[in-house]
Amino acid sequence: MKKGKGVSGLTTNVPIVIGVIAAFFIINAILIRIFHSPQKDMDTYTVGNRKMPWFMIAFGYMGGWYVGSVYTGFAGNSADIGFFAQYLAVYSLSSLIVLYLMARPVWVWGKVYGLESGPEYVGLRYNSVGFQKFWAIFMILVDGCWLIMEFVTLGYVVQVATNGWISFELGIVISGVFCGFYTVFGGVKDSAVASVIQGIIFIIIGSVVFLILQFKTYGGFTPLFDMVAAHKPALLELEGGTKTLWITSIITGTLGAICWPNSFLRLFMGSSPREDKKSLFFSPICAIVVVLLILMPTMGGRLLTGFPEDAQYGLFWIANEYGGPIILGAVAVFTICAALTTISTVANAISVPFAKDIVRVFFKKTDVLKLAKLTTAIVTVVAILLGTRNVPQLNFFAIMLYNFIVQAFVPQIIGTFFKRGNKIGAIAGMAVGCIVAVIYQFWPTVFGDLGAWAVLLGLLANTIVFIVCGFVFGKPDHVDKLYENLRLYDNNGKYCDADESRGEKIRQDWLEKRIYS
Repeated sequence: MKKGKGVSGLTTNVPIVIGVIAAFFIINAILIRIFHSPQKDMDTYTVGNRKMPWFMIAFGYMGGWYVGSVYTGFAGNSADIGFFAQYLAVYSLSSLIVLYLMARPVWVWGKVYGLESGPEYVGLRYNSVGFQKFWAIFMILVDGCWLIMEFVTLGYVVQVATNGWISFELGIVISGVFCGFYTVFGGVKDSAVASVIQGIIFIIIGSVVFLILQFKTYGGFTPLFDMVAAHKPALLELEGGTKTLWITSIITGTLGAICWPNSFLRLFMGSSPREDKKSLFFSPICAIVVVLLILMPTMGGRLLTGFPEDAQYGLFWIANEYGGPIILGAVAVFTICAALTTISTVANAISVPFAKDIVRVFFKKTDVLKLAKLTTAIVTVVAILLGTRNVPQLNFFAIMLYNFIVQAFVPQIIGTFFKRGNKIGAIAGMAVGCIVAVIYQFWPTVFGDLGAWAVLLGLLANTIVFIVCGFVFGKPDHVDKLYENLRLYDNNGKYCDADESRGEKIRQDWLEKRIYS
């Protein structure tokens, strides 16, 4: 068994830790200010004028997979359930396939019709303002819950890393105000710049730090596995129900990844479908490398003398015990980076469509850009306040809502390729799938031995209803035109039609029909 230094507190050098964290915020603020550009219209604010380079899109994707809870909840799971926690790395790669397939239709329809969000995408596909509004509300409820959890992670990390010198609530407020400021006033451009800065920190510097910790703590990867195999072999095994749950977690993670509004929004931002696809090769693979490096040190944590009972801050304990206060501060910064990247991308992705599709109806004379910024600010403040209140059962509802987002795969993804898909099938299928998810969450015994498969059974029922309705009620009249317009742009984003004015006319006609026009 390995033995740490066994100090009574997490660190005796809190000023150093706070100094490292403060330096991170200062550097971020300076660089974001240097690269800031005015947001003059909604196209700039929401999708960066569809001109973002692949690496900026990629770091935005990283915010969806590489959340702050990787350092807390997932690292704790690695200590307690071992290899199972690595499902996060596996589905990061498998999600690449779905994202790759969606890149061209999403980008082209976004370009042709001026789409700026997932709700607008489904509104176009099913020719329904009502369904578009539902999607905007659905996404702000589902992803808003996870937004609050990221703020909770921020407060928890700052409190733990500073031995309580900075309280849980103050940690949330400081980090939240900082992130909210550039998200509200800079839109996706400043969020993307911040994501690149933060991504470089937690990917390049973080990888080096965690490699050092791995060797200082265990002497490398092989000694770690030897130690775990000798004393806790169950951590390296997947047996019975655990194996089933691991498989279903990977499948639901893969199918649900593209449905998150912050992930889907990235597909509108590139200069071409090809530019979007470039980003997809980078972000999931990078996530796998980084996630594996983060989760490995805590896998043997229970074999280290003095390892905390609450494994959620085990990674910070290892950082301090085997790296000292500077490394502890660095690990806190990496966690903050991951959380801020997620918060900024999520806040923008759920607030803008809610402002345009719901709030705008009541403030028709208000400039939509100002309304989008105001809504983003309100959503961020509400999330901060709820985060500081330590909302009961937040984890319970977050998991249930995650099961809901998986059901969105049918109308949003399958509906892209199944031309006969219609609004009736989309609504009925979603209803069936979500009902199954609710039953499983509140009354899991109903499913008996099939409990681990319940969400996927709901997804299967959802798909069947969607397809059956497609044949019963028929293909919507506007769908053929939609797919015909996919030919207007090639994979390089080049306009292919002889009449260049046709694409602009299609876009203007659609814009005039939008509820916020």
